[in-house]
Amino acid sequence: MLSRRFFKTFCEQTSLQVKKEQLIPKSFQLLNPNITKLTENELQEIQRVGADVVIPNEVLSTFKSSGLFHEEHDLFKNREESSLLKSYIDRQNLLFDYSEIFRDFMQSIARNDFNYLNLVAEANLANTLQQTLDRIRKKGFYIELESLRNKHQHTPLEATWFKNLRINRYKNLETLENLDDLKINKLFSGVYNAHVKGRDTSIFENNKPFIFSCLVKVTTPMKLSVYNQNLSLKLYGKEKNEDVSYYVKFETEMSYTETLSVIRNPNKQKRTRQTRIADINNILNGNPFKSQELFSIIQEARAKNFV
Repeated sequence: MLSRRFFKTFCEQTSLQVKKEQLIPKSFQLLNPNITKLTENELQEIQRVGADVVIPNEVLSTFKSSGLFHEEHDLFKNREESSLLKSYIDRQNLLFDYSEIFRDFMQSIARNDFNYLNLVAEANLANTLQQTLDRIRKKGFYIELESLRNKHQHTPLEATWFKNLRINRYKNLETLENLDDLKINKLFSGVYNAHVKGRDTSIFENNKPFIFSCLVKVTTPMKLSVYNQNLSLKLYGKEKNEDVSYYVKFETEMSYTETLSVIRNPNKQKRTRQTRIADINNILNGNPFKSQELFSIIQEARAKNFV
């Protein structure tokens, strides 16, 4: 025989479930399981302000296209860690810089701080993310950071060296009259040298002429989620402590001596202000230095006297 306490609890829970289904259709609860975690008062407040309880398809597709979606990219599935590359990064103390930059990158997006995003992300990537995420925010949705962490698991996959370029893609193109004037020649495997036709650069113009570009798989519980208009309900995002993976291209400007400084030294100078994230989850197809699309943007800005 059922006890009175159990019977009372069962009736209360059944009554609450009926009220929830009256407030929010059961089909919506299946689309967003987080609805079941809300109280009746919270559901009534959502109805009162007209906030969303499921993420609209156009918002979901925009968020996925931002590169901040947490699915393993097909392009990188068969990539394996390079032990030699990891040793080089470790000796350069770059893992610390990568962790700091990635954390600040995620925080600046959550805070909608475009000025700080420009300090940790390459300009073309920062502009692309800003435009994409603004479309979500203008519809009243919030992007929140969950599981803030200082340390992450890094798996270096591949690296490329460039000489005589700047990380900022716009700066490499803004003085050109023709895109073909910029030549990027392959010296040997993984090493490229750039020069502009009719012009020579010296160490006095750029004392850090090398860019160390490294693709890293970052595994971390840090992630972004989308919340509704009154921040009462998570519409999209994984569980709080669930690890997710990002494929991040970090780029660091180095001098001649820095490139060869491979003696292990924990007090080696940090390079957080020389390092930027150039691409994430391949949303810019690697964010190449030489791009007709970027060159056209600069030409258009120049015609309007913006450059």
